[in-house]
Amino acid sequence: MYDTHVIQPKSRTIDDIFSDGQNRIVVPRYQRNFDWGKNEVQELMSDLESAQKNDLSRLFLGTFVFDNSTEGELRVVDGQQRLTTISLILLACRAVAKKNKQHDLAQEIQKKLTFTDSATGKKVSERVSASSSIADVFQYICDNDWDGEFPVKLSVNGSNKPVKRQSNKIKPVYDFIHDQIKDYKSEGLSNFLRALYKSYVIEITIADELEAFDIFERTNARGLDLNVADLLKNYLFATVSDASIEEKWNEIVENSENTLQRMLKYFWVSGHGYVQKKNLYRNLKMYGNELGAEKMTDELYRFSRYYKATRSLEITLLREWLTETDLALLKENEGYQGQLNRTFEALKLFQVSQAYPLIYSIFVAYKKAGADTRITKTLLNLLQVIEKYHFVNNVICERVGNEIEQLYAESAAEFYDTDDFKTTSDRLVKELKKRRASIEEFAPRFADMAYRSDTIPLIHYVFDRVNNSGHNDSQWVSLYNPDKSLLKKNFNIEHFLPRNPDEPHDEDEVSALDNIGNLLVISRHSNSSFGNLPPAEKMKLLSEPKHSGKLAYLKDFVAKYEKTVKNWNEKAITQRAKDLAEHAYKEVWSF
Repeated sequence: MYDTHVIQPKSRTIDDIFSDGQNRIVVPRYQRNFDWGKNEVQELMSDLESAQKNDLSRLFLGTFVFDNSTEGELRVVDGQQRLTTISLILLACRAVAKKNKQHDLAQEIQKKLTFTDSATGKKVSERVSASSSIADVFQYICDNDWDGEFPVKLSVNGSNKPVKRQSNKIKPVYDFIHDQIKDYKSEGLSNFLRALYKSYVIEITIADELEAFDIFERTNARGLDLNVADLLKNYLFATVSDASIEEKWNEIVENSENTLQRMLKYFWVSGHGYVQKKNLYRNLKMYGNELGAEKMTDELYRFSRYYKATRSLEITLLREWLTETDLALLKENEGYQGQLNRTFEALKLFQVSQAYPLIYSIFVAYKKAGADTRITKTLLNLLQVIEKYHFVNNVICERVGNEIEQLYAESAAEFYDTDDFKTTSDRLVKELKKRRASIEEFAPRFADMAYRSDTIPLIHYVFDRVNNSGHNDSQWVSLYNPDKSLLKKNFNIEHFLPRNPDEPHDEDEVSALDNIGNLLVISRHSNSSFGNLPPAEKMKLLSEPKHSGKLAYLKDFVAKYEKTVKNWNEKAITQRAKDLAEHAYKEVWSF
């Protein structure tokens, strides 16, 4: 397969792999960081739940590739995300077993997690040595005495090492898994573990480190599922005699921007509804046989143009796609174009991709409906509803994106075939409204938003929408600009209670400095003028038109808090955060 170094692939269960008494599983430094999140874990947990309900079912978890050139170690070439996640599942199972007072079971699970000294019974090492991006915390929580709390600092080599970033990466994944199984009693937990242990992989072991690097680069560099992509390519090339197909296929691949597997799935979903990954190629091939491979290639090419145009955030590409699709009313109206682009900017900021096939089908239905001014307003309102829904449910309430996947897939197929755009749109809006998180769930999470390097774009987005809520396109002032190439932007984030005042803050004020209740987005000019002035002085400046300018929300801020600004402290910041949260839910992101 890869030459004489390769041992024949073999089937191994998870129980086999996590019971191997000889080899520690090590994630090498050249591997990427552990980056699975709730979406990936939810799919695995759903599959395990299905396998649990069917005693005869064995879940296939793909291929693991190991390099065994180092004695006593299996170095992971492919499979670290799954191996680390399985370890986190075992950790959650251990916690549930302890809660159920299943001490014997907890000890058996511990044997899957760590190697112990048979003479002392103490831990020698964890079985899986995780990515360096989470290694310290991962090792800590594998300890049998772990109390369930994720550390902020750990003693490493005699010094206190900050590990909050590591904890923030692992904790949401662990918490999600634990929430899924926390109510299992003894029998339920055992059934779940049995399904996990019976799951199997195809294991390939190589004995050459250089070869390991080569395989790693080839399997990870492009970031796409080569099985479906290559099978579809071979099918198309064998079926279509036109020599131009190679050029068209190459552009389809380029338009996917290294997400070809996802794009192929979204292409199918946009016209046909939900599909499991394992059935994707078969469905595409059947569709090609039914429609004709050449026509299907043309459809896929058009979808790829949409996919790139709406994800790239390049306005010229969006205009080109609108022209190609014969949507002149959207292309020629600056206001309409601005609304479209803002929605796609938001979805990219949210890292929400499930909406792309649905939106493509919405455009198909919109064009079929006549694409007049009345229908255009329905279209733009629907896209805004989708944006608002994902901000509330996914960004603030941190629900997994997959919760909406089935509805979106069904709705995409419905839009693709509908002759009543307005009724279909109204039905989707009604369903999204039912599923929108409650204010009780939203408000405290929104009020906890804080300034960090990774939340700067989101804070700009929030104040952009707060400021422009209820305004028409001609009045829109863009406070959010996703262009990362700009070193200086027109609007900056201002800490109203300054970070570096003349007199030091008390402890409560320090903890509240970065909270959303203490933040404003103002012009760069005003930001430089405000410096470290106290809140009362800043409020005087904000009262001047040259600083509030066209920003309506700043005028509202002055009117609401001018009388209480002398006592701008932790309590005032908390109250403003609550005020913002209520206004956000009831006015800005309502639908």
